[in-house]
Amino acid sequence: MVVLALDLSIQTIFQSHTAFPKYSQHNKAAVEIAYGPSIALTEHDEWRRHRRLVGTSFTERNNAIVWESTIEIILGYFIKWNRDGKGSIVRVPDFTEVATQIALMVFSIAGG
Repeated sequence: MVVLALDLSIQTIFQSHTAFPKYSQHNKAAVEIAYGPSIALTEHDEWRRHRRLVGTSFTERNNAIVWESTIEIILGYFIKWNRDGKGSIVRVPDFTEVATQIALMVFSIAGG
């Protein structure tokens, strides 16, 4: 099954810390200055410590809420763009702004 193969590939990438490091030291330092150490930046023992702290937030129930709310929010954008007469091709000057809005909305739903 394709999904199973993809799941195994993703699992392999996440478990092979040496072959697939998360960040180069330069990028890691820049992100840590802005946000501090986190599960996204750490490896090995420090990663395990962060994972224990945030692990209760990553449940199947919460993952379902994230997916469902993301789909609902994006469909809402499509409906709005269609209503505004943008047509079948929508040009967004700064997609980072849209992605940030979507992320904040998803966080507020899933984290609430």
